[in-house]
Amino acid sequence: MAKTIIVIGDTFGEGWGKQNAMNTELYDATSANSLLTGEILTCPFETVPAGFLECDGSTINRTTYADLFTAIGDLYGIGDGSTTFEIPDYRGVFLRCWDHGAGIDVGADQDTTGDTHTNTTIDNIADTSGMEIGMTVTGSGIPASTTISSVDSGVAITISQAATSSIPNNALVITSRTDAGDGSTVGDSVGTVQTYGNSAHTHTGTTAADGAHNHQFYQNGGSAGGLTYPTTWANGQTPVLQNGVTTTSTTHTHTFTSNSTGGIESRPKNINVMYIIRY
Repeated sequence: MAKTIIVIGDTFGEGWGKQNAMNTELYDATSANSLLTGEILTCPFETVPAGFLECDGSTINRTTYADLFTAIGDLYGIGDGSTTFEIPDYRGVFLRCWDHGAGIDVGADQDTTGDTHTNTTIDNIADTSGMEIGMTVTGSGIPASTTISSVDSGVAITISQAATSSIPNNALVITSRTDAGDGSTVGDSVGTVQTYGNSAHTHTGTTAADGAHNHQFYQNGGSAGGLTYPTTWANGQTPVLQNGVTTTSTTHTHTFTSNSTGGIESRPKNINVMYIIRY
């Protein structure tokens, strides 16, 4: 059964409230062994309790924190590759529940096929509608860290690095979720990272419409009736304001680009907390 751990008071020693659908009980923080190693809690104050680390991406020793290394391995960073590893860095980001094949996080993992060539084009893709610039592309002959540079049509994309071989119907994985630090885990997996974005959309509108109309204009000769205008043209003629009719146009509209608005990111209303991990 899922449980929520609520920390009571401003120090860990004042106790915890452990609450679930069945009961509520308090117990001493010094005997917090009922928590799983690697369990993540939300902390409403800035002091890290004993037995926990702040989820700040720190590099820590594999021996000193052997139980935690057994639990999470090097998923969030390999450290020096032998004696250290890294813990999750949750500072400043929102956590999202693992899609796990539900199809809600539509960019998490797209298994598809396409023809790769010894250049940056992949074509004959069944459908590119869920693909966007920056998504990671993996597959046979695709160099590491390759991403989509452009979506060229409903069946073709351009990638950031040329494929090393031409393979018809190449099995590809295209995802918006990159690794959290281990250099290999991508797609619909726990720990992968997804950058911010807005759902694709368009804005439409029209400028104010104006009907058929004419304009006054200057022409040679005569008097302008006191209006301010040049006394002579370059050829010595005197200009005069006429009520002549220029070529008229029917009522029409113009396309336009609106000015940008908003702040530096898209976000819901939020409150800061600290994520901590049990070791």
